[in-house]
Amino acid sequence: MASLHRHTTLHDVDVLVVDNSDSEEEFFQLATSLNYNFNGFTGLDIKKTPSNLGLAGGINFGLKHIRNNETTSDFLVWILNPDTKIDNDSLNELIELFNPSIHSIVGSIVKDYSGDRIIASHGEFKPKLGHTITRADNIIGSRYFYPVGASLFTSNSVLINLGDFDEQYFLYFEELDFTLKGLKVNLKPAIAEKSFVYHAQGVTTKNKARGKKNLAMLRFQASGLKKLYAKHFPKLGFGLRLGLLSKAMTLAIKGEFKGALIFLNEL
Repeated sequence: MASLHRHTTLHDVDVLVVDNSDSEEEFFQLATSLNYNFNGFTGLDIKKTPSNLGLAGGINFGLKHIRNNETTSDFLVWILNPDTKIDNDSLNELIELFNPSIHSIVGSIVKDYSGDRIIASHGEFKPKLGHTITRADNIIGSRYFYPVGASLFTSNSVLINLGDFDEQYFLYFEELDFTLKGLKVNLKPAIAEKSFVYHAQGVTTKNKARGKKNLAMLRFQASGLKKLYAKHFPKLGFGLRLGLLSKAMTLAIKGEFKGALIFLNEL
């Protein structure tokens, strides 16, 4: 969030920061820091959820607040993870590409926090295999591709058309679910290849791509995958089972047997 106050187009936008934690002390520290960094900027608002509502719940909480305070329903929304920073062209590139008649949601290229390498250009889902993969090569290899959740750009009109983010997932699969809803009404996702967001991966979830996994996060992944299939691919139960089994085997090979059991228990 620290990079937002240095953004050259900040005077053209309003910034809403949603604290989705359970800690009043953390909220006080966050508000103090933001008010200091954004000193003199009148477009900043900071709100706290009543409890941890999950990723989709936190986003929807913010959307409800915006709608209650906006004088127009025709506004654009850029959703950023708290552990990200942006450059001066990130937002402009998203605005230039996005078309609410064509797109459900547009994402950015995600680099590591230092900006040295691309860690994700997009995600892809293969429903017959139960696999979700993150790619960094800009090559689309599946009809079911989606922007990475660290940076999501859409409009209120699209959100009203498709419905807000589905809170049943709590964490993981929200952006894929939203993309799948869009495909059903011929709205497609897209990636703005010149919009870059720098992500401190795993800081929020404590579940880094490399290293020991957070068991709570694995539970969200396993249960979320089942919910995704029940909602969008109810006839592909074999794909779900294959995906759960594959994930369990991968964790078991790494010696993470408690994590493997989480996925086996969902079979």
